[in-house]
Amino acid sequence: MNLGNLKNIRIVLIGTTHPGNVGASARAMKSMGITDLVLVDPQAFPHPEADARATSALDVLQNAKIVATLHDAIEDCGLAIATSSQLPSLRWPEIPVRELGSKVLNSSTDKPVAIVFGRERTGMHLDEIQQCQHLVQIPTNPDCRSLNLASAVQLICYELMMANGIEKTPVRIKNEYGAQPTIDDIDRFHKHLFATLEDIEFLDPEQPKLIRQRLIRLFAKAQLDQNELNIMRGILTAVDQKK
Repeated sequence: MNLGNLKNIRIVLIGTTHPGNVGASARAMKSMGITDLVLVDPQAFPHPEADARATSALDVLQNAKIVATLHDAIEDCGLAIATSSQLPSLRWPEIPVRELGSKVLNSSTDKPVAIVFGRERTGMHLDEIQQCQHLVQIPTNPDCRSLNLASAVQLICYELMMANGIEKTPVRIKNEYGAQPTIDDIDRFHKHLFATLEDIEFLDPEQPKLIRQRLIRLFAKAQLDQNELNIMRGILTAVDQKK
């Protein structure tokens, strides 16, 4: 099995409160061949308990990156996938867990792909899910939906490793138009879009309702490549110049 195919997969943990969960997650990652760990605003890290739970994955902890926001963790990624036990009221593009591996491997040939896990008690907030293009939910017993954080990381990393072993090498999807934009590129497009829509009074900044979420979801479904994103930015700039 070529574990090098997993090098562009990043595990992002948001707001962890128990350092033992961080260490156990690092161990779960490394056992499946994944080593890129980013922690968003951890409450207790570094910590001896994290080291103790990591055992042979201390190097994953030592190389872990600590950032302040989810955007900082994923801005250079070409794809970010949220994990959640509860689906948001506004349905987000969802990937079945058994299809996750091939989707991630196909997307990780050029840029990192982030799999994002939320807080131990409250999971991911809606605004955090909206920073990701897709959502994956691990099927569980309806009477006990919540998984331990490290267990969830282990299951997702297992699916990725199994897909990598089956495919041997990523199946590269030919892109006839342009490269994959980063999350930061997409975020700047969203900000430009909303600013322009407010300027032409299509959006009321005092009453945003659900239209912003629906527009973000629309473009998440479309999965614009870099050239298509540049075209959209060009259209918005032309509108801005006509005002």
